[in-house]
Amino acid sequence: MYILTPLDYARAVATALVVGVALGFAGAIVFRPTPAIGLLPLLFAFLSGTGAGTAIAEALNVTTGRKRGREMQFIAGGAVVLAAVARLGFAGAPWLMAVRDVSGLLMVVIAVSVASSRLR
Repeated sequence: MYILTPLDYARAVATALVVGVALGFAGAIVFRPTPAIGLLPLLFAFLSGTGAGTAIAEALNVTTGRKRGREMQFIAGGAVVLAAVARLGFAGAPWLMAVRDVSGLLMVVIAVSVASSRLR
């Protein structure tokens, strides 16, 4: 369950790339980067971060045959960061927006937390 073969690593990384870019594209359409702070963006960040973390963890679980462990948690965290960077890229936002987008940062933290806890 915790020992990954090279084939498992290849599957996990490929899945993380595909799911990360897909979630980044969807996030750019649905949840545009903005420096505004309000109750609704924070609530949406919480819900979408939970959903993104769950989606990434489940995609990795399915493709690797329910493998778990620290390596899978790192791969899932990388997929979340890739999704956040892809979201900024697809939205056409300046890279400095990554620091000013409080709800986006909250979404990344929650997604990493959820994905890593599901792969523990």
